[in-house]
Amino acid sequence: GFVLAMVISFRRKISPPLILTYAVVEGVFVGGLSKYYEVAFSGIVAQAVLGTLAAFTAMLVLYRMRVVRATPRFTRMLMIAGVGYLVFGMVHLLGVLLNWWDSIYWGDGGPNGLGLLLSALGVVLASLFLVLDFDFVERGIRNGVPQQYAWMAAFGLVVTLVWLYLEMLRLLAILRR
Repeated sequence: GFVLAMVISFRRKISPPLILTYAVVEGVFVGGLSKYYEVAFSGIVAQAVLGTLAAFTAMLVLYRMRVVRATPRFTRMLMIAGVGYLVFGMVHLLGVLLNWWDSIYWGDGGPNGLGLLLSALGVVLASLFLVLDFDFVERGIRNGVPQQYAWMAAFGLVVTLVWLYLEMLRLLAILRR
């Protein structure tokens, strides 16, 4: 899914079949992961879905009320934070998979405070990225971009919502111990 997302993002031509393929791959991945979490923590998927919808709604309302705006500075800072979070996540995952260190999200016998903080940061970052998605849609409509760009807007929203949902799942799992 990540590789497909990168191909879609950096490709010069918009490809609806690739975007649909991404949606199917992500749907299977998220469905499987959700099943795993639901077996481990009964009811967590419904909570994560509600949390994701609540965050989406709150960010949309804040965006529409112009409380949060996608200014160049906001966008730059959010991109720096997002790339930093992505790099940390990849390095952390690699270290855990290669058994170089234990997961920061789960220490000896229970959740780690720093892991809880990082997970909450992930939820906040993913929520703030929704502002960039809303801005992309609004600017596209205002500037009358060709209709095919609706595929890119939908793709961006799906990527962000999947990220937000996964962060919400991890946060809830940590909170449930």
